[in-house]
Amino acid sequence: MSHIADAYTTVQYVLDEVREHGASATWWKSRFLHRIAGGLWFRRVEGNTGEYVMAKDWDNLLVLDACRFDLYRDVADPNCESVRSRGASTPEWVAENFEGRSFPETVYVTANPYVSTITEDEFHARYDVWEEGWDDEEGTVLPEVLAERSREIAEMHPDKRLIVHFMQPHQPFVGSDLPGSFWNVDESPWDALQHGTVDRSAVLEAYADNLRVVYPVARELGLDLPGKSVLTADHGNMLGERVWPFPVRDYGHRKSIYTPGNVRVPWDELPFESRKTITAGDTMVESDVTADVTERLADLGYVT
Repeated sequence: MSHIADAYTTVQYVLDEVREHGASATWWKSRFLHRIAGGLWFRRVEGNTGEYVMAKDWDNLLVLDACRFDLYRDVADPNCESVRSRGASTPEWVAENFEGRSFPETVYVTANPYVSTITEDEFHARYDVWEEGWDDEEGTVLPEVLAERSREIAEMHPDKRLIVHFMQPHQPFVGSDLPGSFWNVDESPWDALQHGTVDRSAVLEAYADNLRVVYPVARELGLDLPGKSVLTADHGNMLGERVWPFPVRDYGHRKSIYTPGNVRVPWDELPFESRKTITAGDTMVESDVTADVTERLADLGYVT
């Protein structure tokens, strides 16, 4: 009887969803991309062929959130190499690379709250700078704040690999008044771009400017830290490209949509003089999550 009840609940849910949203072409497109393109084609047919970042060679990994490879080449380094990410969104990237595993030789410093909601005791330590360093006016953690805290933490853990997760160039766009750039705007810049309610060139320039905000700060940090530093991204971002092989275009970054725009990310190895001597310790978390995660994720344009 429980199977019949479950089936009835599922059918009722589907009917309610169709009844409420069935007239919306945007809703049908979203369901198709989530269920068919992502859930079936990319994950089950093509498979996830991204690289595990923990298996790669680095002492300090500086993560730029939602940074496309072509954007990085245009703004930061035209000679940068690329890798294929294991996630088309931050939650997927974090889950694929870290969740449920043990990295006692690694310290994670994050401006992105998703890292704190998914990981627990995987690292030697995790520092949730989004709790202490949030900028209410900009609705994010500014790069300089994260970099300053990361320098302090690096001195506390000189024998550990260090991951520093910046929030930029992900929206909100610092200093911009475009949609999604402050907490009380529901529509993200990518939704606005898809719906044609903003100028495309203005959104793309603001996206590039957000990389210009974070790149020099992240690069300087990488050069200052002892050991080999690499600048990369957790995922990219779709700008209306076709989700091949389907005749559908997408914007933003959906889980499991493994298109080049979403999963081809920079891998920029910075010059260094010597390597760290890495030693493993116990796994721990610095503190429990105490700030309002839902509010912070909403500030960053995530649907929660």
